[in-house]
Amino acid sequence: MPDLITLDIENFWRAFDAAEGVPVENQVRIYEDLYLNRGSRGFREFATSTLADSEAFAAFVSRHDTFYRSVRFQIYRLREFEGEIRHFYRRLKRLYPPIEIPNIYCVMGRLSCLTMGIDSGILLAAEAFGLTDRTMSEDLTPEEARFLRPMALLPDAVIHEVVHRQARVAANETESLLTRSVREGLAVLVTEHVTGRKDESAPHIYGDAHEREVWAAFRGAMRGTDASGWLGPSPGDQNRPANVGGYVGCQICRAFVRDVPQGEIVRTLIEVEDYEDLFEKSGYEGFSNGT
Repeated sequence: MPDLITLDIENFWRAFDAAEGVPVENQVRIYEDLYLNRGSRGFREFATSTLADSEAFAAFVSRHDTFYRSVRFQIYRLREFEGEIRHFYRRLKRLYPPIEIPNIYCVMGRLSCLTMGIDSGILLAAEAFGLTDRTMSEDLTPEEARFLRPMALLPDAVIHEVVHRQARVAANETESLLTRSVREGLAVLVTEHVTGRKDESAPHIYGDAHEREVWAAFRGAMRGTDASGWLGPSPGDQNRPANVGGYVGCQICRAFVRDVPQGEIVRTLIEVEDYEDLFEKSGYEGFSNGT
């Protein structure tokens, strides 16, 4: 089984402690020396693309000092979930033997993602999984706070990203909202089948309560390439949570596999090569009939 690499979390807390009481302008060098310029292969990929501005990173951590302190204990619990992750790996391997399981690089970022596919494996933003009733999130923006999850959902997030890596349909910048939503929904549904847990995040709760209404709005936009308001942080309808497009994609996938034997659902979804064709064959029109 691949590794769960937590070296970068240890480096972060070393830098965080060293920066305590130091003026912000002097913290930059501390974070560079102890965290940003060292660490695992996966972290170096992440830092180059996402944390390249060391001044902005140090300023973010300093500005949200109480948040990081409030999630520290939860972050230390991360390895408690390694056994469950490996259990789901084995189940996924049984359901789809060709699956490739990559290393997971656990890092500390600035609430910009949950997981991310990188060349060397999967990157997991540990700070996003620190949510408890004691988490100090008052100073976070809505876009930052939307990433927060309880640590118990970390295994689900890992499987979700593993599924994305196996998809036969490559992402591109010109694809339609429909294609992007089906890609996201497919990963959600496969993860549910592997973990046995239904996605109960805000987009899916909202979607279940307003499915026909959501579908009517989505249908009018799905052939376009503008995903804003459906995927990502900025819903056009302020009463609708972000990422409801993923919910629609999941419901389309549910309809697509409604007659597929239970043991073949994961393989069927992962091996789809045309998401537009998947939609046409699903017959989805605002009600999935469940699977």
